[in-house]
Amino acid sequence: MIAGKVATGIATAAQWLWNAALTANPIGLIIAAIVGIVATLVLAYNKVDWFKAFVDGAFRLIGNIIKWVASVVSTVFSFIWGVVKRVVGWIIGYWKFYLAAVTTVWNFLWGIVSKVIGWMRDRSRRHQR
Repeated sequence: MIAGKVATGIATAAQWLWNAALTANPIGLIIAAIVGIVATLVLAYNKVDWFKAFVDGAFRLIGNIIKWVASVVSTVFSFIWGVVKRVVGWIIGYWKFYLAAVTTVWNFLWGIVSKVIGWMRDRSRRHQR
């Protein structure tokens, strides 16, 4: 029984060393370092009062900055949207006026062109006789 326990202990130690050797590549070391840093930070947050207060204050500050930026962006987009709505409303409101003006100018010019064409036809007919 003792031999079995010793063999199990040796096998466990060998497996642990094998796992450590496999983990000892750059990616494994980086992952282990990140895990260690996160674990240390979590432990410090849970056990050290001034660190917890610092972290909470930092996150409150970040939250307030995000709220302020969101407020500024919202105000700017509200202003831009208001300007766009007014311009579009103005264009739609005066569309009939513009359409009537363009139609009047078009009809005036077409009347002149029609008279010139008519005059040229009359001259052409008189000339052919």
